[in-house]
Amino acid sequence: ATAAGAAALLALLERAVARLPARLRPVLDPIVVHVAADAAGFAAAARLPADVDWLRWMVGTVTDAVVVLQGPACAAVLAQGGRARLRVFEQQLAHELAHVTLRQRGLRVPTWLEEGLCEWASGAVTDDERLGGALAHAESFAAFVAACTAGRGGCGPMSTLLQFTDLPVDENPGYRLAQDFVGFLVRQLGFDALLDALLARGLRGRIAPFPLHPGVAGLQGQGQPELLAAWLADLHQRLRPPAQFARPMRVLASGRRAIVYHRIIGAPA
Repeated sequence: ATAAGAAALLALLERAVARLPARLRPVLDPIVVHVAADAAGFAAAARLPADVDWLRWMVGTVTDAVVVLQGPACAAVLAQGGRARLRVFEQQLAHELAHVTLRQRGLRVPTWLEEGLCEWASGAVTDDERLGGALAHAESFAAFVAACTAGRGGCGPMSTLLQFTDLPVDENPGYRLAQDFVGFLVRQLGFDALLDALLARGLRGRIAPFPLHPGVAGLQGQGQPELLAAWLADLHQRLRPPAQFARPMRVLASGRRAIVYHRIIGAPA
């Protein structure tokens, strides 16, 4: 990378750190960032297979406590990305940094939950439209989480959300749903209290992060199945269409003009 490119990436990384909750910003422990010169070097540094399709869209990831970035992909975003793309890239960098800072603080949880925490902590954009697109996968996601906990179907605590679906992060409904589940918990506890409760699980949290200890106000020591069921009910309630549009789709016609209202999106389509 050129000196100018390295300086631009460093500035973006600093803005990404600023996006994180105060609890997760580095204080003493440094964050190591490795920028690979090409896709092959990125795959090797990240310990990923070099022949998988999803490697093409992956800009960065975390291996142990090191953030690994794909240099050419980062350079292309910095050189050609508009303000919207740069904001998304900044959030993606914050997501990877959150993995490191969560682990530095001793958090040990299943990968799907860590991804949800990182999406929430990095400020990933979520709205009813994006959630509406993921809603059809919500029950399947809950089943995937249960399989990871039970070690069924080739799943386990370390199974990534690419095992749920190999779509890119910005299209993968697993990331949106994991983030929304974390958001559901944060709305009841606050982020710091949730983090404290997960940390209190210690190493057993890697396999079974729930139930949180009985003293956690609002969740009353509920187990994972109960929490997932409560979250699913809350998600469906939030995305429920207005009563006047109870059917999945409705066409409003006047003369030669018509509007199709889509229940999932919640707006004219």
